[in-house]
Amino acid sequence: MNQARKPSIVILHGANGTAAIMKPLADALSVCVETFTPNMLGHGGREVPERATIEALATDIIAQMDAVGLRRAYLFGFSSGGLLALYLARHFPERFHGVCTLAAKYVFDQRTVSHWTYMISFDRLERPGSKRPQELAEDHAPQDWKKVIVMNRDMFIAFGKKAPLSELDLQAISIPALLFSSSEDQIVPLEETLALGRLIPNSKPVIFHGQCHPFHAVPLPPMATAICNWIEEIERRDTPKPPLVVIHGANGSGASMQPFSDQLKPYMDVFAPDLIGHAGRPLPERLTIEEMAADVIAQMDARDLARAYLFGYSSGGYLALYLARHYPERFIAVAALAVKYVFDERTVAHWTHLADAKRVRERNPQSGRMDELIRMHHPQDWETLVGLTCEYFKSLGRKEPLSIDDLRGISQPAMLFSSDNDQVVPLSEATELAKLLPDSRLVVFKGQSHPFKVVPVVAIARALTNWIDELQKANAASV
Repeated sequence: MNQARKPSIVILHGANGTAAIMKPLADALSVCVETFTPNMLGHGGREVPERATIEALATDIIAQMDAVGLRRAYLFGFSSGGLLALYLARHFPERFHGVCTLAAKYVFDQRTVSHWTYMISFDRLERPGSKRPQELAEDHAPQDWKKVIVMNRDMFIAFGKKAPLSELDLQAISIPALLFSSSEDQIVPLEETLALGRLIPNSKPVIFHGQCHPFHAVPLPPMATAICNWIEEIERRDTPKPPLVVIHGANGSGASMQPFSDQLKPYMDVFAPDLIGHAGRPLPERLTIEEMAADVIAQMDARDLARAYLFGYSSGGYLALYLARHYPERFIAVAALAVKYVFDERTVAHWTHLADAKRVRERNPQSGRMDELIRMHHPQDWETLVGLTCEYFKSLGRKEPLSIDDLRGISQPAMLFSSDNDQVVPLSEATELAKLLPDSRLVVFKGQSHPFKVVPVVAIARALTNWIDELQKANAASV
């Protein structure tokens, strides 16, 4: 099985730099992303054009991405490479998920241009004892490194005449941006990065102590961690939540599952339908598992929900297993809490006793269950529904809808939750059911499973979420 593909990031070096200079950052980021570190036009031994423009640099990066089959990626740029990254984000937003910069300048007044051209002047670079000429010669061989310097110097002068990005351009950057700056950099003052952050709508400045220039002075481990966390946040936000259908138990409703659904909604697109005859829906002449299953499928169709994960509680868990068996193309996996599959005479007698309207009425002063049923199923008559439910339980005793072979024929992954001391579904039955389902996992918790209000919904929701996330990753890796 292949591992899930990591997102990709394009890493851009600064003026007079090379891809090799950015390798330490690429190595640090490799834990979370696939890295692509190109040499810019005229750098790293590539042919030096007579004149460089930011438009040409940007077009060249896109061409290099195309050449390696990189349709869309995250983007990082250092120093003038950060400016190029912002330009790419503005003019090629469809190619990038987000843009990240370190020491990116956008103000090119006379003072800036004078400072930048001085920093790369031959007088400064070739001062006695400087190793910089030798480094540049090695970085850009077989090209003449001085041609690279002249190319960049002239481009900076051109930036002073017309800034590559106006404030309106920066305000129009639509993708997320992460802007790194240091507190004491001699090239890009902190105030400029903070101002940049105010211009770009969906941006976040990150400040560290020290300097950004030269690149080896940058604290790479914490910066790489921040970038990985930022990418993970975007990936999680942009990834559609997996759909989950939550089925309530007998005489319940979709709303009765809300404490559980609320725990799941940050991670899943939860749909908790009301079953036939429940929560005020018209009462049928009788309840059958076939009609309840078909109704759940119809409600999914009405929501254009072609395929989903499935969870059922108590008798809703049995319905969930029935759906998984008879509509396997509609469900990725099935989970159930406190689900029975043995409907012998003793079970049916116990279930009908628990649901009996006379018992519910007599115990109402202590339990409040009758009042709850009246509110839940208004305007329908709760006693009629309870009577239908009891007849449904008796029909399960006459002919179990799921045979042992049916249970063994459930092909989807299954997760079964059971408590160790439930008065309705014994742990031994859940254990036997787990043995019958081919690809199942049993999770046991202390206490009871009935009524639903005693269930530890936070812990069960967490276990279910982790399991579905595990299945999602496995399914993505197998594609």
